[in-house]
Amino acid sequence: MARVGAFAAGVAAVAMVAVSAPAQAAPASAGGGAGAMGWPGSCHTAIDEFRDYTSAQCVEANGGSYRAIAICEGPMGTFHRYGGWRQGGQSNAYCWGEEKVRADDGAAIETRTW
Repeated sequence: MARVGAFAAGVAAVAMVAVSAPAQAAPASAGGGAGAMGWPGSCHTAIDEFRDYTSAQCVEANGGSYRAIAICEGPMGTFHRYGGWRQGGQSNAYCWGEEKVRADDGAAIETRTW
């Protein structure tokens, strides 16, 4: 139940970005500074050379979380596949079976403030 609510709240935070381009995140707070909880920043996405998965990583977690999204196409249609939520390190989202990541806009990142 909480996950559904988190997804609905996080939909507005989804930022589609070009491969390896930095994502612009919302500011942590008006004052900023150490200890401020907020949106992850300095985020990047990439597509695996075989188009099997995407990865996402944010240099500055700022107390928030992020995850990779792969937009996968295959014989059954187009699907969004999600990586695990992270506050550090790399999140990977994998296509299933015969699906491949869309080459032009198949990598995305979703962020949240917790």
